[in-house]
Amino acid sequence: MFRTVLFTLITFLASSPYADDWGAIATISSTMGVQDGRLCLGETTRGDIGCPGYTPSVNAAGHVSVTGNLSAAKLLGDGSGLTRVPATDSIISATTGITAQSGGVISITTNGTTANYFDTAGRLVTSGISVTTANGISSTNGYFSTRLSVGTPSPQTNDLYVASANSATTAFIANTVANQQSYVVIGNTAENKSFSLGYIPNSNNPLLVFNYDSPIGTGVTRMTLTNTGRLGLGTTAPRAMLESTSGGIFNQIALGVCPFATCVEAGNTWPYETMQLTDGTNLRIFFGANQRFIFGNTGNAEKPGGGSWAALSDKRLKDIDGTYTHGLKEIAALNPVRFHYKKGNALTQPSDREYVGLIAQEVQPHFPEAVSKGQDGYYRLDTTPINFAVINALKELKAENDALRQEVERLKQKVDTRD
Repeated sequence: MFRTVLFTLITFLASSPYADDWGAIATISSTMGVQDGRLCLGETTRGDIGCPGYTPSVNAAGHVSVTGNLSAAKLLGDGSGLTRVPATDSIISATTGITAQSGGVISITTNGTTANYFDTAGRLVTSGISVTTANGISSTNGYFSTRLSVGTPSPQTNDLYVASANSATTAFIANTVANQQSYVVIGNTAENKSFSLGYIPNSNNPLLVFNYDSPIGTGVTRMTLTNTGRLGLGTTAPRAMLESTSGGIFNQIALGVCPFATCVEAGNTWPYETMQLTDGTNLRIFFGANQRFIFGNTGNAEKPGGGSWAALSDKRLKDIDGTYTHGLKEIAALNPVRFHYKKGNALTQPSDREYVGLIAQEVQPHFPEAVSKGQDGYYRLDTTPINFAVINALKELKAENDALRQEVERLKQKVDTRD
């Protein structure tokens, strides 16, 4: 009876002049009646009289259940979170979305690509960075716009600050590929210059090298430390414990088995051999506790007992080129002088004391073999030829003296015969 009346009412309304007005208000659903627990939102944008099976449902506790997608300008909650979300459920906006899977993984999709997620242990994996490894963060690339600190929350003004309270290695930098070099570079890209400290495998003899790059990438090895402890300055293959290709300047130096001025004393039984040079004083050479030689900063040389320096003079070592004939005539032509070196002279010779000697330019005409010219343009004098010319001069004087003796003896005999 109810259905007959309702049908008659609908037919009347549809055929009456008010039907158009009703059409502007609602669309009559083909599923008539009220379904228990349904929110009747309707089939079209104008609303619906009736409750289709796909409409959201609400229970006595006020919980709403939706069988399809849910769209809203805002989604508000009480902060308790989303629970019991199936693996396929997600929150999506265009090509960006977040998916909470029932297995405990939350994935993040950006521009249609899922590259970021939280795993079941709550660890984050994102593009280029992983914190799922046993040792913490693992990354293929990283960028920090200001400062990075390790072991301290306050790097102060340092762009990179590493602090450690452990007695073990604070930082370790390595190349994981066999037989490959490994470098740490410190430089200034604005000036295109850098300094690098690196390791070179070099077969079974690894090297620790210090390079200077100018421009960056064109490094020149300035210092090398080999695995045998040899240190090379300006060379990658030092031939001794210390080798410098360009010499060295030291304020004080000790060469030998003793540190500076520690084992030069009486009672040493070990055959110590030490050479010591102190800034502004003397070069000293020791054998054991005995000081054998001193080379003073005034140009003097000292050795025990005085005397001249020994030279190799064995006949078996020499080819004789002739007899040296310079003698009394050449010696008599020399003019010894007293002199001071000029103040501020080009070769920095001391000017605070008087010397006795000869002038090289005056000696050269008589003893050219005793004079040489250095690369600096100044003459040097070797008095060795002069010393041996003195021997010839003495022999000449002796010959003259012998002749005079004979003449005196002859005259004496002549006088005696007259008597």
